[in-house]
Amino acid sequence: MTKPKHHASRSVHRFSLEALLSLTDTPDMAFPPCDAALRKRLTRWFGLILFLISTPLTAMEALVDSNWLATNKLAKDLFLLDIQTPEQYRHAHIAGAVNAPYVLWRGRKNTDSAGMMPSISDLERMAGELGMDRNSVVVIIATGNQASDMAASSRVFWSLKVMGHRQLAILNGGLADYAKAHASDLEDTPRHGAPTRYAATPDKRIVASTADVSAALHDATQLLDARTLGEYTGVITLKAKERPGTIPGARHIPFDWFVDSQDRIRNKAMVSAIFQYADLNPDRDGTIHFCHTGHRAALSWFVDYAILGNRNAKLYDASMSEWALLKSNPMETRFDAQRYTA
Repeated sequence: MTKPKHHASRSVHRFSLEALLSLTDTPDMAFPPCDAALRKRLTRWFGLILFLISTPLTAMEALVDSNWLATNKLAKDLFLLDIQTPEQYRHAHIAGAVNAPYVLWRGRKNTDSAGMMPSISDLERMAGELGMDRNSVVVIIATGNQASDMAASSRVFWSLKVMGHRQLAILNGGLADYAKAHASDLEDTPRHGAPTRYAATPDKRIVASTADVSAALHDATQLLDARTLGEYTGVITLKAKERPGTIPGARHIPFDWFVDSQDRIRNKAMVSAIFQYADLNPDRDGTIHFCHTGHRAALSWFVDYAILGNRNAKLYDASMSEWALLKSNPMETRFDAQRYTA
């Protein structure tokens, strides 16, 4: 399978040692011919250089910072996945990053599956067209100007995990944080990977369906509503046909609580404290996260799954856009806004 060559800075990978040495022996070059000793030294140093810049990353945290990426940007199989809009990507991105706008990772608007994850086959096709394969070490990069950007990165992370992708991380703070110390690494030249055939191995353990949520009403499963307080209490509904309120028994944490003032995802101690404040057990696995269309809740799911380490945490991507429309589903309303409307 052809490996993606989306990093211009990795062009050295396409040169063999013999090709390099033959250049130094070419009469047209302004270097003296190589003798045996020089050739031996070049062989040793060139091999060391290739080892240093090509060492694969076998272990990686799910959340990496800008310094980590700057240090490891030339690692073998590293795949920089930029999810900015095409306009933002053309303006600036980390050198070598391939663009797949966030909108492509969600169902089309004005359809029954709006906001939900596209089919596995659609995602396989897109990943292959980008040049991603099962061995790619993917780092997801959003703009990083707001909590919503970290939610977008979390949603793409979740989608790739559902596809069974193993080596995967989010760049904490996104492009904005990276540019503070590494602006020289940015470019505006579009990059394209060499197409591959991506074969997913779906993992649905982190996906919650409406049936799963219904079952959770009768057991000890925790439910976390990541919307605004207005939506949670029933003061606000985003669609006219939606019933106000939340899923009975759900606890509430606004998704933007999980980022700091620099729009970086918070550390484990802070995340755990926030869960406890909302009367949620941070050590209980299997919590179901929801919002309106699975965007904001992707961030609360990510911190539960990746930061707290609860590998059976689930995202209900249909969320209230489905649950609140089905009259057979129970609702809990803490504020009866309809009582005060004409």
